[in-house]
Amino acid sequence: MRLIKTITLAFSLLTGLVSCDPLEQVGPRLCPTDDFLLSSGDLKIEIIGDNPNVLPSNGDVSLAGNGLNITANLSESVGWNLTIEMNDGSAEKSFAGEGDSINIFWYGNSTFFPFFKKGKATIKFEIVCRETIVRNLNITESPTFGNVSPEYGILLRDWDRNGVFPVQESGKPNFGWGNTKEGFNWAATADVTYINDNPSPMGGYYLDITDKKENPVWYYGTTGLEGNNFNNLDKLNSLPTKNAEDLWFNIYVKGDQAFSNTSVELEWKTKNGRYTRTEHLNWEGWKLLSFPFTEFLSGTDPMVNLGEFASDSYLAFQMGSQPLQSLEGNVSFDFAFITIGGPFLTEDNYVPRL
Repeated sequence: MRLIKTITLAFSLLTGLVSCDPLEQVGPRLCPTDDFLLSSGDLKIEIIGDNPNVLPSNGDVSLAGNGLNITANLSESVGWNLTIEMNDGSAEKSFAGEGDSINIFWYGNSTFFPFFKKGKATIKFEIVCRETIVRNLNITESPTFGNVSPEYGILLRDWDRNGVFPVQESGKPNFGWGNTKEGFNWAATADVTYINDNPSPMGGYYLDITDKKENPVWYYGTTGLEGNNFNNLDKLNSLPTKNAEDLWFNIYVKGDQAFSNTSVELEWKTKNGRYTRTEHLNWEGWKLLSFPFTEFLSGTDPMVNLGEFASDSYLAFQMGSQPLQSLEGNVSFDFAFITIGGPFLTEDNYVPRL
């Protein structure tokens, strides 16, 4: 009798296990429910920037002064992936998340350099157990990142008369008193010019600084953006956050390797105080530095908040010597960009301090 009861119990347990849905029993649901609906029209794509419009059926979009805002409202919370890629495989950018909506801003940036360019591209929106939504793009002009939404970030300056602090001229600028458009020149001996020889990956003109001192200091002032412009900058005030941990500073830099101690110091000064970030330029050619604003330090204290901008506020691009003082140096800067939530590029973009 005991044997019969044991066999009966075992059979009942086996039947129960077979009748269960394993996904519901051992882990989270992977697929949406049967009531979940998704069609191509649920993925909304709008052109934002200089020429706002709904993305036309032929997919034409100029990324010179424009970008895309990709949105969707979903009937339930699900995991999703969205990928944008050039059809020739030269550039790719992926986004992923979980929720009942998406809101993506994209301006032609890729996971790593090179960026997107003129040509055919494809958007793919994927949810597990549902058919992939595919939309075609025809990029008619390459990206400039010159008119981005504050939800994405702010291009401060790229020295091609672009960004919210555009330079006014090319070549050797005039840093006379009261000239707030170009910025300032603190170091009287520094040769500060805008040149386009051997440009950064962003192309065009960039800031070039050369200086020679008989008694060099560790870091010495050269040029930057002045507080008079900060005061009138609506976009900085319209950032969705001023928390330093949520904002990233991105800038291309290079140093002449003939001067082995050449380094740079970036200064960010507001009513909250003066914060700096230094880097020894011990590599050949251009590199993109990307770091959260918490890496700007006042002594050993990290920045917590961007702060309130006043007439004496500034962002300075300075040259100096590290780890030893040197008589002469040369540094270059291009494309000073604030991004929200992460770096401008997500791979191979950060040069660690040595």
